[in-house]
Amino acid sequence: MPTYAVRLRRLAASAVLSQAMAAMDHERVMAALKKFYDENPGIHSIQWVSSGCVNRSGYPPANSLADFDFNQPRTEKDAALLKALRSQASTSFDGELYEGGKARFYVEPVHSGGRYVGAVYVIRLLP
Repeated sequence: MPTYAVRLRRLAASAVLSQAMAAMDHERVMAALKKFYDENPGIHSIQWVSSGCVNRSGYPPANSLADFDFNQPRTEKDAALLKALRSQASTSFDGELYEGGKARFYVEPVHSGGRYVGAVYVIRLLP
């Protein structure tokens, strides 16, 4: 069975998600994120970030940031995620959640028409 990282890479490469993110089509992006969430039990959330490093939203909404600008780091987690987003590369790291507890973050860049349009990331809670 593929890992979260492999499944996230497939989602990021999908035309459905990349075109929706390029068009900033919130409804279509959220539909793709919900489908991923439903098909991958055990994740805390899946979120999408614009090319300008603004977390647009995620699924489920209760576990996600909305219109959160990572360019204004507030915590070490913000700085770690901002570094990952700016690298525009596949990566993963452990970090703290705002609501407390530790999690593993899986980050995947998204391209559309050869242009970087942002990233998606999965949060999986750690024991």
